[in-house]
Amino acid sequence: MKFCDVKLKTKLVLIGMTLTFIPLLVIMVTVYNQSRRVVQMGEKESLKLAYADLNHVVDNLYTLAESHQEVTQKNINSALNVARDIVNKAGGVSFADELHEWKVINQYTKASKQVSLPKMQVGNKWLGQISSPDQASPLVDDVQALVDVTCTVFQRMNPEGDMLRVATNVIKNNGQRAIGTFIPVTNPNGTPNPVVSAVLQGKTYRGRAFVVNAWYITAYEPIYDTDHSIVGILYVGIPQENVKSLRNAIMDVSIGKSGYVTVLDSMGKYVLSEKGKQDGANVLNHEDAAGEGYIKERINASQNLSPREIGRQKFSLKNQRSDKITTREARFVYFKPWDWIITAEADEGEFTEVAEKLSALGNKSIFTILAVGLIALVITGVVWIYVAGSIVKFVKNTVLSFKEIAQGDLTKRLEKKSGNEFGELAQGVNAFLENLQELIGKIAESSSQMDKSSETLSEVASIVATGSGGAAHRAENVAASAEEMSANLNNVAAAIKESSTNASMVAAAAEELTSTIGEIAQNVENARSISDQAVHKTSETSNQMSRLGNAAQGIGKVVETITEISEQVNLLALNATIEAARAGEAGKGFAVVANEIKELAKQTSDSTLEIKDKIESIQDSTDGAVKGIGEISLVIENINEIFSTIATSVGEQSSATREIANTITQVSQGIREVNENVNQSSTVSTGISNDIGFVSQSIGEMASSSDQMKDSVNDMHRLAGGLKDVVSRFKI
Repeated sequence: MKFCDVKLKTKLVLIGMTLTFIPLLVIMVTVYNQSRRVVQMGEKESLKLAYADLNHVVDNLYTLAESHQEVTQKNINSALNVARDIVNKAGGVSFADELHEWKVINQYTKASKQVSLPKMQVGNKWLGQISSPDQASPLVDDVQALVDVTCTVFQRMNPEGDMLRVATNVIKNNGQRAIGTFIPVTNPNGTPNPVVSAVLQGKTYRGRAFVVNAWYITAYEPIYDTDHSIVGILYVGIPQENVKSLRNAIMDVSIGKSGYVTVLDSMGKYVLSEKGKQDGANVLNHEDAAGEGYIKERINASQNLSPREIGRQKFSLKNQRSDKITTREARFVYFKPWDWIITAEADEGEFTEVAEKLSALGNKSIFTILAVGLIALVITGVVWIYVAGSIVKFVKNTVLSFKEIAQGDLTKRLEKKSGNEFGELAQGVNAFLENLQELIGKIAESSSQMDKSSETLSEVASIVATGSGGAAHRAENVAASAEEMSANLNNVAAAIKESSTNASMVAAAAEELTSTIGEIAQNVENARSISDQAVHKTSETSNQMSRLGNAAQGIGKVVETITEISEQVNLLALNATIEAARAGEAGKGFAVVANEIKELAKQTSDSTLEIKDKIESIQDSTDGAVKGIGEISLVIENINEIFSTIATSVGEQSSATREIANTITQVSQGIREVNENVNQSSTVSTGISNDIGFVSQSIGEMASSSDQMKDSVNDMHRLAGGLKDVVSRFKI
């Protein structure tokens, strides 16, 4: 079935639903895409912010550690200065001749051996072998009391440079002072010990160092004897984990619900663990849920980081209680001065929680949009069905009314139930029906009148036919007399026409003469105007030449002034030459300049003389030109007077000739008017004859037409009867 055959109500509903559904669909798709884009952007930005927060945490902790390291190192340097000052005030370091036995222990391998060394003294006091912390040890306890740091005095054990602790307040695990332990020149792995190597080179080592059984922030300074040989080391240091303010700051860092900060060293040992539960524990071999050593991986990656560069790690851990596997995100930096790997980590789910909420909110908004769209579509459908029903109902009522009107009932009217366009349509149709009803009524009245008039016309036609016969006979007699009068008038007109032709020829010759004289007068007037312009131009040219002469005279005065100046300059140059000659050798350079000025003055004088000659030549030429232009002006003025005289004479001759031509023209015009009157009379006479003939013919035709009119009146009578029958079909 074609669309044009579909019912009007169905068409309106389909069109309305389509016009509503398409924009609604476009809006819903656009909102959906925008919502998805916003959600995706929100997810991306939330993760970005979360990861940026981890980055900020580790970066801030790096800065904090760096600041503490600088402060601590300054304190160590100050403590070293204090220890050195105490040693120097006590008289310095010396050695007694007496030897003393030592059982020395390597602080790394714990291997021991016996050695005999001279007694080491500060001033004249032996440092002794004091191992109990309850017994005061000279020098080292004095330093600790003043600046609250650990202090040690080392004695060189051998030419290789192994350094033995002979006095210290560093405590071993057994609670005793760590005397008798020594720092070997070579580490267990075969590499040179950095502390001993620096000291043996005469340098002070500052930085992180392993002391007995822990890491310290230290300073090691070489001790020299009187021969300036390195015989020992003066040490001060603070345990790395004793930087309480830094430790507390790190422990106070909070990262969401599951996040925390840890600090590892490169050996896999916890410096700071979550809530301090595993501080000091070695977790190097810990594995993630996939069996990978994530601690080793983090340590290896940290060794390749630049200062402040942040590393990233993602790993999964299995909960021992619930067997649930959680993925964690970690960011870490390597603080090389303390060998710290500072790590901030948290569950990945915490980072994606916001993104998941945004996604859920986006999905909810999409469902809301779909629901609103469907509701809007249903409401629109109901509205369109109602609107279409109203339109179709009105159309049906209108069609029924038109069917009744088509059957002749002009009293039928459309119902006007509203003030909208349908109401206006009904009002317009009703107005049309009222006008049609009135028109049909008038037609009915007119048909009756036409029937009566046709009877009257029939009677008049009979009378006209009777009178037209006599009128035709009288018209024929009048036509014969008119033809004779027309012939006589034609003869008179021929004679007058010949006289008019001769007068016209004379008038034409006089007009041609007048025109020629007018052209001559015009040409003479043009020549006089041109001569006037020539007189004016020569006068202007004469004035310009006069001004040119005046300008040339002014230039001559300027040239005279320049000549006077050049003479003065020449005189000054001469005086300068004389003065330079008087000055002798000192004035030679000035004499050269004076000569140059003199030459320039001479050249200027010559140029001004040449200019003066040319100006005088210009003045002479200008005077001659002014005189010649004056003579030309007199000649042109004479010519102008002659042209004026000729123009006056020609003007008088032109006036006389114009009067003759006007007179001849008037005579010719009078003859033409007489000829035209005669011609008109002849024409009128001929017209009268023709008209009378036409009247005679018309009277004959009138007699014939009167018979035809009687037939037409009869036909009109029949048409009036038929029109009455048609009008009677309408109900008015």
